[in-house]
Amino acid sequence: MKNKDLIIKLARRLDKFSLDEIITLSELQEQEVKDILSDLLKTQVIIKNNDTYFFNPKKISKTNNYTPPVISSFKPIIIEEEDGYEELLKFGEETQNKVKRYAELLNFVHQAGTKNLRQVVDLFNETSGYKKIPYPTFTRILSNYNKYGFRGILPNYHNCSENSIPDEIYTCFKKYYLTKEKLSASEALYRTQKQLQSEQKIEQPYAYNANAFLRKIKTEFTKEQIKYFRNNITPPKVKIYSTKADEPLNMEFKKAANIYLTRLRLENKLERFMHEKNRL
Repeated sequence: MKNKDLIIKLARRLDKFSLDEIITLSELQEQEVKDILSDLLKTQVIIKNNDTYFFNPKKISKTNNYTPPVISSFKPIIIEEEDGYEELLKFGEETQNKVKRYAELLNFVHQAGTKNLRQVVDLFNETSGYKKIPYPTFTRILSNYNKYGFRGILPNYHNCSENSIPDEIYTCFKKYYLTKEKLSASEALYRTQKQLQSEQKIEQPYAYNANAFLRKIKTEFTKEQIKYFRNNITPPKVKIYSTKADEPLNMEFKKAANIYLTRLRLENKLERFMHEKNRL
């Protein structure tokens, strides 16, 4: 007990330390120090990230009772052994690295316990060497992990909205969104459904969430690719009404008839052109 108090005192003074440092300063045997540190990790008096230990002043108490982990039924996340690892490999490198950061943060928080979560997340951000993970993002990740396990921290697994998007609608959506016209996701989705409806590929527009299409695009393309497309790609030459006020049902009959006849002439010209081309 005396040696344990010594380690706690040194940990408090150092705040951050390695195993070699605490062994040198305590002048204790390596195995004894390891055993004490292991016990302090369980009671969350100290926190470990990679090979560095951190003193956790909020966890010092008069009892040595074990505090339940912040994540119910939690076991350390070993990504390669998790159910969902094969799905992770389908994503790009940027997304894979993001999920790995989330997993390391969850492991780190598990050691720290349920109290002072914001401070623990801040500590991880300061010491991990990774890009900062905002606290609201952490709470969302934690909630998804509790509900769905490792799969829950994969991009939008909990929503599953991307999986419900028909390929035909998604492909057409990309043609509108990834252009230098720089349409909003909602407008691109509106034009997509209007086009497919006019081509009789869908019977009527459906209430899809435009954000689901955006999320799916971000898993398929990098930020740099999306930026390039939205600065360089010419939009498709398809006439789509962008506001309900311009739709035929809300027009005067004369205006709607003119539009119909114009379209019909264009279609006839195209048909004649294709016919002549096939003859050559």
